[in-house]
Amino acid sequence: MVVTSSGRNWSELEKRSAALEISGPEKPDMASLTLGSLNFPKQASVNPPDNIKGLAQKMNELQVVPELEAFDLGMVHYSQYLVNKGFLKPPFYYNLLLGSLGTVNLDAAAIGAMIGALPTGSTWSLAGIGRYQLQANTIALALGGHVRKGLEDNPYCNWNTRETASNPRLVERIIRLAKELGRTPASPKNAREIIGI
Repeated sequence: MVVTSSGRNWSELEKRSAALEISGPEKPDMASLTLGSLNFPKQASVNPPDNIKGLAQKMNELQVVPELEAFDLGMVHYSQYLVNKGFLKPPFYYNLLLGSLGTVNLDAAAIGAMIGALPTGSTWSLAGIGRYQLQANTIALALGGHVRKGLEDNPYCNWNTRETASNPRLVERIIRLAKELGRTPASPKNAREIIGI
């Protein structure tokens, strides 16, 4: 199970870390950890350094793997600082999110810079916001990375016609593309091993 520690709804560390405390069969395996503040088109996601460090410490304490969300190159560089200071420990799983207004564009230079700045041995995926999801996912497959997809980031199968998406259709499409590119989709067990859960 993956939970969020997003700064969109609450600023208090206690509220943002509450989902990490869930125990029993619903105990989270992973949690999002956005590595800086950013503006979405209609609201800000505020992530002060003390909250980022506090969330990282709580995840370490509770053995929850952080999904390290980076919306720009500065966030990747900040993660290296957190590694050096002991707030982040391997395995490192990065989700590089591209194409949201106010953050990094989906372009070759940005992707190369972000991937090149990751700590050695990191596992990474690309996610495209909205109309950029399919392109980001395809680029990740071509470069040997992984993908994030789903209705949170993209409500349409086709942005031109506004054809409504469903998670099964998005998964089926990316599996088809992966096979075309010679990639084998990971089983749930393999995915857990790759991520370090």
